[in-house]
Amino acid sequence: MKTKTTKVIIIIVFLAVAGAFSLVLLHNTRKIKSYFSETKLSFIKTGYPSRGDFVRSIPFLGLTFSKSDVKLISMESGRINSILVRDGERVKKGTVIFQLGGPVISTEMEILKSRAKSLKKRYSLAMRIVSLRREGVKTRIISLDKLKEAEENAQKIKGALVSAEKKLRLFEENTKVRATINGIFASRKVNAGQEVEKGQILGEVIDPANLKIEARIFSRILKSPIGMKAIVITSEGKKLKGKVKRAFPGNIPSGGLVVWIEGSEINSGLSPGEPVRGKLILEIHKNSLSLPASAVVYYRNKAYIFVQKGGRYEKRAVILGLKNNGHVEVISGLKEREKVAILGAYELINQNFNKVFKVPD
Repeated sequence: MKTKTTKVIIIIVFLAVAGAFSLVLLHNTRKIKSYFSETKLSFIKTGYPSRGDFVRSIPFLGLTFSKSDVKLISMESGRINSILVRDGERVKKGTVIFQLGGPVISTEMEILKSRAKSLKKRYSLAMRIVSLRREGVKTRIISLDKLKEAEENAQKIKGALVSAEKKLRLFEENTKVRATINGIFASRKVNAGQEVEKGQILGEVIDPANLKIEARIFSRILKSPIGMKAIVITSEGKKLKGKVKRAFPGNIPSGGLVVWIEGSEINSGLSPGEPVRGKLILEIHKNSLSLPASAVVYYRNKAYIFVQKGGRYEKRAVILGLKNNGHVEVISGLKEREKVAILGAYELINQNFNKVFKVPD
């Protein structure tokens, strides 16, 4: 009887000890879970959304050209006797850049001078005859018809002389290749002593104050880029403003374009031949509601944020717009004075996405 009672007491004591141990273990487990949960939540920082401008753009690469360039063309066949202007030197309209000469020029010049000289002598003689016949008419030993005949012959010779002298002056002028605009002498194609043909291009004068950028865009644009604003970046990192004036289909596999970018800052800030890079502004959203990109979590192709409500975090779906410099544009789903978990949002979503989280003390 005593043995049976002793066994019952032992069983009761064992069950009591086991229950107590279980309660202690359960309490400690909850404390551990709470510690790790609070440790995770301690990494979360909250803040308010801000306002900012968001820009959508596409990059380009380009080269600077003059919009006004005049070809320097040889008006006669001959030899380049001298080049009177250095490459890249500024010139004024009318400046002689090339002087032609050589045997061909010299021969033609002598022929024209000789003809003009001969006609000048003939005209002088014809005018002496006219003068004598006028005296003869006064003394009535020469008829008026003879005087008229002498005057017509003199006028005929005078016309030939004027034409010959004009040809001589034109030929002399054609041996001088001049700048026809103010600008910079560039793209020289010949050297002193070289023989050239009539109509041959010798170089050009470009207007450095009237420039354009020929830019290549390697991305496809769905609408016309004409009128779009451009940010141009020089090799030194200086930023200039411009605008797209013309667009052409480019031989680019991606379907990109070639565009001309112009503007006053481009005229004053660049030089012909200077390479540039930059971006075309496709759209600008000003003063939009903005959050750091770290505040947004993505789940099944949707964007979510965690909004602080009382003492808890509440997950909320949002619609986003453009992204710029580590921030995202919030189109809908958030008000300006709502406080958001801006850092550590993925800690919340990783614990339990469907849970409403208590804000740590």
